[in-house]
Amino acid sequence: MPTELPNKDVIRRKPDNKFWTPVRKIWRRVENVVFGLALLLVLLYFILQMPGVQNWLVQKVVRYLSEEWQTEVSLKRIDLEFFDNVVLEGFFIADEKGDTLLFASRLDAGMKSNFFAFLGNEAEIDHIGLTGARVYINREEGDAKNTLKTFLAKISKPSGNKKQSGGIKLSIQNLLLNDVLFIKDISTNNKKNPGIID
Repeated sequence: MPTELPNKDVIRRKPDNKFWTPVRKIWRRVENVVFGLALLLVLLYFILQMPGVQNWLVQKVVRYLSEEWQTEVSLKRIDLEFFDNVVLEGFFIADEKGDTLLFASRLDAGMKSNFFAFLGNEAEIDHIGLTGARVYINREEGDAKNTLKTFLAKISKPSGNKKQSGGIKLSIQNLLLNDVLFIKDISTNNKKNPGIID
């Protein structure tokens, strides 16, 4: 005689363990938060690649650097690669007289942490790479420092625009140069003595 299957209504589930029910709920919430953060980072990355956002970011960077360094700075394009590498294209810095101090077709900075470290007070940069760059080092007769030394001294000390607690402390590990010329021009007795340093 065939055995009858018990009615579905009669089968009862075993009660869940009281310990595992809250653990499962907490785990689901953690999964949702992690997924939400990952989705937010991916969305932020794609937003930063949009031309309108890039232009806004370029204007912000140029304004900040011009005010901070008290000189003219221009930039064609900025690109964030996976939040840990910043690429500046068409980067220009003028010296105190408005002449070209530095022009780099590409300047990239690879960070040991990520781009959001700049939101804090300290950022460690693994490398800075200059490609297709020209650095013009000028010194007038009677000047103790050339334009490059003057610029580096100015950006090394805190400016009047900074708050005492503000500013970012940078630590740079490596400098990578590719197709970079240092062009030295020293004026003596109204004559220019140009020289190229490879």
